[in-house]
Parts: sequence; structure tokens; C-alpha cells
Amino acid sequence: MKAENGGLMEVKVVEEELGKVIKTVVNTALTLWDYERSDLVVMKDKYLVEVKLPLTKEQLDLYSKFELRRTSSSTAQYRVPVWVVSYNNKWTRNGYVDYGVFIVAPYVDEAQFNEMREIAVNATSGEGK
Repeated sequence: MKAENGGLMEVKVVEEELGKVIKTVVNTALTLWDYERSDLVVMKDKYLVEVKLPLTKEQLDLYSKFELRRTSSSTAQYRVPVWVVSYNNKWTRNGYVDYGVFIVAPYVDEAQFNEMREIAVNATSGEGK
């Protein structure tokens, strides 16, 4: 996903090896990066997704790939790796502000996909980190 200034500019779901996708996105960001105005930053994090129990066998098989853990009698959580590639940003007195980023994560399901959309938009909403 590509986001700029609080808006979602592009969304792609691709079936390729994750490492290759990340490298392709970083190369794309490199072409958009203005080295005189901002840093080029690639950060990996894990995003926590909460799901209601019980899970179907299919959900269990899918979420188990992402550190699935039961958190209560009615919920569980799994962690999805997420890469933020920031190519347009600025350091301020109050922190760090992104204006242009790519978000790369494995597609798990529609709910997680929609949460990744929110992350992309929020990352560039102009609020400092």
C-alpha cells in the first residue's frame, strides 16, 4: 500500500515471495525519495491482530503461522510482520512526521487487510511520532 498526506494512493495484493516484494517496494521508494529533504527509512515491526474465539480449522491453520496466542476465553491474537518504507518525512521538535510511505505485509484475511489500510493512512496523517 502506498499512502501520502493522509490518503491511500495505491493498494496492491501480489502473490510473490515476501522478501522480493519488500525489495521491489524499497527500490520504488528509492526513486521517489528526495535525499536533500528527507530520510529513507525501512522499518520492520509486528502488528497485533485480535480475533474472536472460537476459530474455524481454516482460521487456526492460517493464524498459527503468525504467533497465534489465546488472550482470554473469548479472544486470541496473532502478530503480522509489517514493513514501513518511508520516503518522504521530516524531523520536527515534537518527533517525526511521515508524508509518504509504503506499507508491506502478508495478506492474512480481509479484516487484517483493512487494518493495514488504516495504518497506511494514519502513518501519513501529519501527526508526529
